[in-house]
Amino acid sequence: MRWFVYWIIVATGILLFVDNDHRVEWSKWMFVGFICVEAITIFVYIYIRSVYPKLVLILSQRYHNFWDIQPHIKQDQYTRRALFVWGKRYKFSYTGSINEQNLPHGYGKWTSEWRLGESLSGYWENGIPIGPFDSREYRTGYAFSNVRIGFATSCAGPFTVTSFKRAPELLFGVGCVECSVSGRFFSDLPKARVILDPFKDRNYDVDTVVRQIIHPDDFPESKTASAKRNTLIIDNTDQGLYLRGYVPENDAAYEKVVIERTENEDFDYSWQIKGWKLSPKPKEAIVFVPGFNCSMEAAFRLFGQMITLGTIPSYLKPFVFGWPGGNLIGVRKAVRVAQSQQVTDDFIKFIQELTRAGFTKFHLICHSMGARVVNAACKDFHRVFRLIPRNRRSSSTLSQVHHLPVLSSITYINPEALLNPFCEEYVDIIRNHTSLITIYGNNRDIALKTAEALEGFNPILGCNVNGIRSAFGGGDIENYSETIRYLMEVDVIDTTELDMNIHLARHSYFNLNKFIVDDVFDLIITRNRAKDREHRLLNIRGNVYGFLSAPSYVVT
Repeated sequence: MRWFVYWIIVATGILLFVDNDHRVEWSKWMFVGFICVEAITIFVYIYIRSVYPKLVLILSQRYHNFWDIQPHIKQDQYTRRALFVWGKRYKFSYTGSINEQNLPHGYGKWTSEWRLGESLSGYWENGIPIGPFDSREYRTGYAFSNVRIGFATSCAGPFTVTSFKRAPELLFGVGCVECSVSGRFFSDLPKARVILDPFKDRNYDVDTVVRQIIHPDDFPESKTASAKRNTLIIDNTDQGLYLRGYVPENDAAYEKVVIERTENEDFDYSWQIKGWKLSPKPKEAIVFVPGFNCSMEAAFRLFGQMITLGTIPSYLKPFVFGWPGGNLIGVRKAVRVAQSQQVTDDFIKFIQELTRAGFTKFHLICHSMGARVVNAACKDFHRVFRLIPRNRRSSSTLSQVHHLPVLSSITYINPEALLNPFCEEYVDIIRNHTSLITIYGNNRDIALKTAEALEGFNPILGCNVNGIRSAFGGGDIENYSETIRYLMEVDVIDTTELDMNIHLARHSYFNLNKFIVDDVFDLIITRNRAKDREHRLLNIRGNVYGFLSAPSYVVT
């Protein structure tokens, strides 16, 4: 589309070099030429974007020998002719599961050496890659990733629309989203689609939804699965050593970790850890709560891009909680809906259903007005989350001694919630359920500044990074000791000075900024506080931290 502007610039530039005596005559010819060139540009754009893909699809379906596929001399490899070029042939191969029609079905790997071919590893359904999968273009190296996400929504839908209309019951479904992750980011990505659609088909039960949220590492054929099993995370906590994926056999294991390398009959190496044993496969859920005017499709694009850039492990299952967030002209109504008892009941029911499905740990991520949804629901957290015992040894054993799951972390990203109620009321409730509370704020967030004006200039949490300590009563060093009980359990990350992959409004950039993406998943996976993420964060004052990053204009 940029060529529409380019032709205008070219035509204007030519007229500048024409003398006044011939400018009128040249203008007529330039206008005719400009119209012709713009018409050709429109035709080429429509052909490439719409006609060409449909033409190839129709021809390949109608004529089975359209691609002239022939076996190659190497096993499991084939060749095909190039599109509309009868002489040249390209190699491709597929290894993996197939269906009765010999189409890719299940986990498999496709490789094509065509100029625009790709190498794709992941899940297929009747010949179509539907995700999860990882893909890389053969020549350019551009990389793409597709992830599956479960969702629950109380919005009447459909998937692409947001409104204030409520569904008669809480709806459950599954979707997937394909995102660019490296190289050139394509303008039509992220692209979300529904796999189990409760708006059209039927309302699916939670167990069906959970089974459909598959990860590439869930397949034994995946090479990444075996590679990640050779990684051991050891965290030095206040209670002692903590190993991800293991449970201690006795209290002495918290003080010392002894690892021995062993070799099996197939000459494969593995390790044994004395005093520790593998814990049952964990079921942890990351629940994303979007802001207002955000359809389920838009929430998938936001959260999906964040997941693909963060590369979460297979034991973390992503979910989106949708609520009737309305539209841009209904901001005040959206605030009332977000804090309504109906939305709170839906959120609590969603957590209860996931708990019934076997999830023992939860991580909440809320963006913008989604913070109001979580804050309003926190008064009922005692119904769905465990209270923190002050003499606990490690969070890894909490779910094994109580029927309620653990709220492992809660993360606010540019939260559109009133500052004073959060500091005076909600924090005291939330800290009874988790000690990992993180707020990412930006003092130049235009969307939150606008919301502040609509609230009668009452301070908003996400755009008042410096005001959080004051709201706790700790505005200066002398009063710091009075608020240490709260400050030590709230990490504030100031993103005001970040300017990489951040748009002008500075509100919905969290899913593209690699500093924030890596930091969020760092705290979720390792559960390290901000003070322990010193390789990325610098303590500015009190409980406020900033990223170690140079501004975009600084180059060498």
